Amino acid sequence: MSWVDITTAIGTAAAAVVALGLGLRAEWRAFRAEQRERAAGHSAQASQVAGWTSSFHFEADPYPEINIRVRNGSEMPIYVVSLQVVAGVKGTFVRYVDAMGPSEIREFKIILPSTPRGNVLAPDLLFTDISGRRWLRSSNGELREIGEREIIWFKEDPGSFLEIEKHPTLNIPENRDKGKIVIEI
Repeated sequence: MSWVDITTAIGTAAAAVVALGLGLRAEWRAFRAEQRERAAGHSAQASQVAGWTSSFHFEADPYPEINIRVRNGSEMPIYVVSLQVVAGVKGTFVRYVDAMGPSEIREFKIILPSTPRGNVLAPDLLFTDISGRRWLRSSNGELREIGEREIIWFKEDPGSFLEIEKHPTLNIPENRDKGKIVIEI
């Protein structure tokens, strides 16, 4: 075997290794792109559900009120919808609705025992999408799927009043509404 044959063999082997590496790299990139597409489709409906504080009525008599809006911006309904507003020492307020239709906006009134110290009272949302997946959208806007074995539920809390029975607004009928549907044009 001559040195030409040896260098040709080494060059051919090196070219084969480079081609194999480039092929594996292309396959890996295609696999990751497919995973990203699948993940985006997986949360497509959930990403269109949001909640926010739409108005404050601190001058309301006898107690201040806030209005929370929840919007299902998707083309499909969502189910077992609940929201929670944590108002610190004023308490934690929870609302439930069985379902929300496509593009529905629902407004919930929450009556507080007194004016909150902070300005932002954003809701946490729990809901189930059309595929039966449970989602949590935190008050900071973060969206995450709830695992099958993970249990999350919202519970009212009297805050500094220690007992729900002693809380001035948690038990009044006006603070138990299921929300009203809002039509925006």
